[in-house]
Amino acid sequence: MALNFHQWLLTESIRLHEQQHGRSRDDATANAVARSTHGSMTDQLAARASTLPMAGAAAADIRRLQYGATAILGLILIGAALAGTLVAQSSLGARGIDAITAQLALVGLPAAALLGWVVMAGVRRLRGGSGGLAGQFVRIALETFGPRWLRGLLAADVARAGVYLLRTPGGQSCLAAAVHGMWLAYTGAAVVTYIAAGSAVALTTPVALYAATPRLLLTLIYTGLAVFRSQRMMLDVTLPGYLQLRDRVHAASVPANQSEAPMATLPRAPRQADEAAAGPVLIIAAERSADDLLTAIPALNASLLGAVDTRQDRRALTHALRERPHPPPGLLATCSVLRTPDTGTAQILGDMAETAGAPLIVVLHDTRALAERGGDPCARIADWGRMADSIGADHVIFDHHQPDPAAIASIRQWTQDAEAS
Repeated sequence: MALNFHQWLLTESIRLHEQQHGRSRDDATANAVARSTHGSMTDQLAARASTLPMAGAAAADIRRLQYGATAILGLILIGAALAGTLVAQSSLGARGIDAITAQLALVGLPAAALLGWVVMAGVRRLRGGSGGLAGQFVRIALETFGPRWLRGLLAADVARAGVYLLRTPGGQSCLAAAVHGMWLAYTGAAVVTYIAAGSAVALTTPVALYAATPRLLLTLIYTGLAVFRSQRMMLDVTLPGYLQLRDRVHAASVPANQSEAPMATLPRAPRQADEAAAGPVLIIAAERSADDLLTAIPALNASLLGAVDTRQDRRALTHALRERPHPPPGLLATCSVLRTPDTGTAQILGDMAETAGAPLIVVLHDTRALAERGGDPCARIADWGRMADSIGADHVIFDHHQPDPAAIASIRQWTQDAEAS
């Protein structure tokens, strides 16, 4: 069974929160509920998320986000309708009908916008994207105002999940329906104004035929798609945050593109930098933000490449690494010991290092947080060490709360050695 928008956003918000802060001690009950749920891993992950204590506050924020989006969309449609009415009235001046204004503003502008949308839709289909200008506007608004407007503990995670929603087919359909609906309100209001004023058919017909009608059809089509897809949302269960829960909630299932073999523990020879390597060491935010590392070591000669939270993020980073004129001298991957490394984590990091053709060091955060939660930092570090060995990587322990001078020196020395090799 697939999920609706609300369930998908709740489950993704929980995943993002746990990737940053780790799983809570009281998730055993939620895992048991998930195992007792019949269906796919998507169903079980959603059941687990809805059972966690933090789910109530997150669900309230999601409803607040949905109400806010509906209200903002309504205001946009009203504004577009007012704009169309004003333009139509301005072309019906006391001196007669200004046909040039009507044709340019009410036919030419919507037609040019529609052509641009068609071109950008084709580009996004080939290269990926999040809804063109409208998608970028919504993404910036969510990232900037979402965490401030929402009230719960997971406010920032709900906002980030909303950004990821824009990249799904359901989110894309909603964006397209909103954009076409805005133009429909603009041109439709102009047609109504002309009809009410008893203007010439020669002026009303082009606006209705070439501007309003295409938008009406596209609005209906994408609204239907949005309704259909919003009830059939699927989780990307290959994401590291979900892979780490697989054995706890869905032990009998393995994603189709994942190996059933346990994570390799045999050491691999450390990778060496390519002779043509140039530029700074690159940082990959793997299951954890790199902000703490860059703040604690401000003069570190390294630049942030990006995060690997989603499959699209990984494709974008892989493309960026392949397009570089020279391979980087090394990669830093920020990870958290709050999570147990698995085959998926090893595969992602190994693939990134293989694509870059560069040595890799795994920077492990949150040992203190793990100890406070009752975990065994030494055992977890050993797990990460075996994972790093299996892909030919090094690892270093880094406590961003009280940065260890030895750890900082080790990271600096590693970056310098990578650049000099």
